[in-house]
Amino acid sequence: MTVRRLTRADEKRSTFLTMLDKGMTMLHLDARAPGVDVPANLSDQSHLRLNFSYKFQLPIFDIGRTLVRAALSFGGKDYVCVIPWEAVFGMTHHSSGDYKLWPEDMPEEMWAQAAAMAEELGEARSDDAPVRAEPPEEEEVGPAVRRVGHLRVIK
Repeated sequence: MTVRRLTRADEKRSTFLTMLDKGMTMLHLDARAPGVDVPANLSDQSHLRLNFSYKFQLPIFDIGRTLVRAALSFGGKDYVCVIPWEAVFGMTHHSSGDYKLWPEDMPEEMWAQAAAMAEELGEARSDDAPVRAEPPEEEEVGPAVRRVGHLRVIK
């Protein structure tokens, strides 16, 4: 029996399916990546965001091992988009705020923007805490911290 090793594409597909089961999910992708087919006016974007939901009842919505194919509406006109998993670098779930990021698949321009923002923040900071401006290496991630809102109801 042959055991197939899970790839990053498998992980992205699994994450997408899990998020979709909970509701509307946004894919973050590099529209310039090989194999991506989106409307021409969006094809030069390094960070294109597309929303997906089973509730949209899309006429075409295939979530395959290598790509997503879906008929999405742009300005009232349907366009069959093709999105290879290699082009996807992040996902966001609208309701829960859950997200998943694959930094190794982010476009270089995004790292340059992050570096510039980090530099700006560094100048505005009063402490000497380091600011990461390079792609992260594999690292251990601790437990999630839930932030409590600062707003309260006053009657």
